[in-house]
Amino acid sequence: MNVKSALDSLVSERPSLNVFKGASHNWRMQQSTLDWLASNLTGDWVTLETGAGYTTCLFAASGCSHTTISPSAPEHVKISEWCGANGIDSSNITFIPEPSQDVLPDMDKTKLDLVLIDGAHAFPFPYLDWYYTADRLRVGGYMIIDDLNIITGEHLYDFLLGEEESGRWKLEVVLNHTAIFVKTAENVFGEEEWLSQPYLLDEFRKRAWKWTPKPLDKAKQFLKKSDFLYRKFSKYASLNK
Repeated sequence: MNVKSALDSLVSERPSLNVFKGASHNWRMQQSTLDWLASNLTGDWVTLETGAGYTTCLFAASGCSHTTISPSAPEHVKISEWCGANGIDSSNITFIPEPSQDVLPDMDKTKLDLVLIDGAHAFPFPYLDWYYTADRLRVGGYMIIDDLNIITGEHLYDFLLGEEESGRWKLEVVLNHTAIFVKTAENVFGEEEWLSQPYLLDEFRKRAWKWTPKPLDKAKQFLKKSDFLYRKFSKYASLNK
């Protein structure tokens, strides 16, 4: 079964592949992102996702050399069984039933063509997933951030959107609450620590007034007004609407 046929089967059958606290759930990725994956995955890619589910089945059907990291071993079994029942060879999938923050730091540094961040959404886990995979992603590879409707996803999205100014990342598309970025430079951190990161500079300028000491109340009020002007006229202002 090819990847598009696998997607058709997933959509029609709607299997509940996720397992949390012993209960099965259907936490499927939104349709537009599944469609994008079905249209773009190729069998020669090396890919990785934090989280597991319908996307894992598509990675299997595509023939990618894929790693999925999620702490729920039962859902790995469900995914493998669904693939087997639908004629999909899942031998190209490496299932790691552990939290991503425990696994990623010690993984080998094989280059990746695509990373999907859709594991734990509590602070700071999406940022750790990005940190430990961004260097491994090849230039031209895809970084997919799911669940922008959760603040940790939105913050990571805002940061990467700001990084377009640095030439390190480029937004490919936003599909409802999923963002797909393309890595455009090998060095993803910059040479001057936080001063190299446009999003942090932008937020610093906007928020500096909050931390002005009390003896400088007049300066604080001035900065407060300047904050409004900055947000109105900053070339980055569109990133914060």
